[in-house]
Amino acid sequence: MIRFLTILVFVILKIQASFAQEAFRGLAEHALSLKLEQDSVWVHEFGISNRNLIYRNQRFGVQAEFLELSHATGRKLSSRSLLELGLRYRFENGSGNNEVRLSQQFTYTKPGKNVEIEHRFRFSQRFQEQTSFRARYRFAAILPLREPSINKMNVKLTAEAVWEFGKDQLASYDQRYSAVFDYTIVENMDINFGVEYRWRDFTQSPYHQAFLLTGLEFSLN
Repeated sequence: MIRFLTILVFVILKIQASFAQEAFRGLAEHALSLKLEQDSVWVHEFGISNRNLIYRNQRFGVQAEFLELSHATGRKLSSRSLLELGLRYRFENGSGNNEVRLSQQFTYTKPGKNVEIEHRFRFSQRFQEQTSFRARYRFAAILPLREPSINKMNVKLTAEAVWEFGKDQLASYDQRYSAVFDYTIVENMDINFGVEYRWRDFTQSPYHQAFLLTGLEFSLN
């Protein structure tokens, strides 16, 4: 699995050679989250994350982009579906143009013996100097890498389409793909890492981003 992710990172970083006329950036994003899920229909999640620019103009370096605080509350509609409302506050580095983001999300999961399928629909409002809106659909396949146990291990493959628009801006379209490896270290504590590729604004001013993702998740049941 580690070999697979190493090869995938290498391939994504080599993509930039094929886009001489288009911008390419490499970034790293780290996240820490806590999920509260009691014996009820309600789920609460709190998180903190940061993003750093690590590759640009064919040079490596570390430049902080933002620090983000987030919270989401969800209600289980059934054993397979979840409706959530979320709030994020992003501290932008240097620009002073911090962002408040509201989101509404519906997730439907279809379990299976060898693969779990997930559909996610999200609509969000981004409040900065100008307000913009995003509509997103993500398809995910979750593949177990070992038999179910306390120390679960799986990989999540996703494809997501993003449509962003606003009153005084042209609509933009993004396409995103990711592969994330998840491992339960101990009960109620997961570590994950992976990669994500984003083809941004591909109908107007296309550019490309590759992310290295790491995360630590705690849950209280």
